[in-house]
Amino acid sequence: MAFTHAQFNRFKNHPNLDWLRQHATSSRAIHQNTIRLKIEQAIRSAYPDGATEDNIKWVATEVDTPWGDAYRAPVKSLGQVHAQAVAEIEGSSPQMAQAVRMVFNNTADGRSAPGTSGINHIHVGGNAQLNLLFDSANGTILGIVNGHMESQMKASLRTEANKVSSRKGGATVKMKVSGNTVSQA
Repeated sequence: MAFTHAQFNRFKNHPNLDWLRQHATSSRAIHQNTIRLKIEQAIRSAYPDGATEDNIKWVATEVDTPWGDAYRAPVKSLGQVHAQAVAEIEGSSPQMAQAVRMVFNNTADGRSAPGTSGINHIHVGGNAQLNLLFDSANGTILGIVNGHMESQMKASLRTEANKVSSRKGGATVKMKVSGNTVSQA
């Protein structure tokens, strides 16, 4: 049987519960074991034998901190990649996965690629020497350009950027990002 509100009042201002409330309002992720431990300690401060599963769940609800299943399946992001770019972005690189996920989730504004129209680029992992080019209209990834993209870039780099940009409108492959892995869907 879960606590009543009157019983909860005996420990509702416990520092652990304040901490959980603050994290809940800021939308910070809290490990399930941490939630359980903090709630158990708060309960035991008023009721030494009261840290039952029902009471822990009830208190978690009262402080707006969900408690229960620790496992949540990783979020998968899906999107289109030009067929020739698959090998360039496929793999288990956290930096590449982040950049690809941003394009797939339509959160990558990027900057326009010099000399192109409707094609943007973002730096992979913040590295200006590794650029992910994408069609800004539909979020299709076109490929990678190795080198700093600017209006005065070397001729060889401009050729590489033009080659990748020319993929716009070509055949695509559906790909996914799961965790730090980019692979075909």
